[in-house]
Amino acid sequence: MAETMIGGGPSDSDIVAKPDGPGASKRIPFGTRIATSIRDQISAGKLRAGDELPAEAELAERFGVSQRVVRDALRALNSEGTIATRQGKRAVVREPQPIAVGNYMRFLLDADANAIEELMDLRALLEGRAARLSAERATPPEVAAMRRAIRTIAEAGDDPGIRVTVDLDLHDLIARVCGNRFIHSMLTAMAGVLAEERRRGAEITQSSGIDHLENDAQHAALVEAIANGEGELAEKHAVEIVTRARDYLQQSKGVAEQREDSDLGPSPLQWVPDLVKPTRSR
Repeated sequence: MAETMIGGGPSDSDIVAKPDGPGASKRIPFGTRIATSIRDQISAGKLRAGDELPAEAELAERFGVSQRVVRDALRALNSEGTIATRQGKRAVVREPQPIAVGNYMRFLLDADANAIEELMDLRALLEGRAARLSAERATPPEVAAMRRAIRTIAEAGDDPGIRVTVDLDLHDLIARVCGNRFIHSMLTAMAGVLAEERRRGAEITQSSGIDHLENDAQHAALVEAIANGEGELAEKHAVEIVTRARDYLQQSKGVAEQREDSDLGPSPLQWVPDLVKPTRSR
C-alpha cells in the first residue's frame, strides 16, 4: 500500500491545514480542528481509502500540538469509521462506514423491540432494489462469486456459523454489485445490527428440525435471476427471502420468550399455602 505523500508533492497546507490558519476559530478544540481538517481532505479527494496518514509525531509537529491531542483526533475519526487505527502502525483512511446509521438502528431496537419489523420492512425494500440493479450490472466474475457462495451454503449443511457468515457475504456482494453506495452502506449497517438475530434464527431453525432446502432454493433462484439479467424476478426473490427471514425472527423471538418464561418457574404466590394469603398494606 502506497503511503500518501503529505509532506511532498502538494503543499502541506493542501493536505493538513494548521489549526491556527485563516478562518480558524479559537473556540474549537485543537483535536476537533485536526479531525475536521483530515476529514475535509478526504472529502476533497486528497486522501483516499487505503492512504496512510502521517505518524502521530509528525502530525503533532505540523499542528503544533501534543501527540495526546493528535491521538484524540484520530480516536474520534476511528470511532466514526473514517479511518482505521492500528497498534504500532499509522492510521489508514477507510472506505466510508455507516457507523452512525448502525448505532441509530441499534438504539431504536434497544428502545423498542417491535422496531425489528420496521427494520425488516426497510431491508426488504433495499434488498429488492439491490437485486434488481445487480441483475443489470453484475459481471461474469461477480456472478461466479455468487454461485460459489450458494454452493458453500448448500455444503454447510446444518452448521449455523458457516451458513450465516456466507449468507452475509452473499448479500453484501449483491449490494456492492448493485452499484449504489447508499444502498450498500444502509444494508451494511443493517447486516451488522441483524447479525446476531440471523444467527439466533439459524439456531432456532436447526433445533426445530426445519431443513434449509427451501431457503437454499430461494437464494439459488435469486442468484440465477441476477445471472440471467432478470431484474424483476431477482427483486421478487430478494423480497421473499427477507419476508422468510422476518418470519424466522418472529419465531425465534417467540421461542426465546417461552424459554424465559420457563426459566422463571412458577409464580412465588403458587408456593403460598391456600390458608395463607399475601397481605397488602392499606
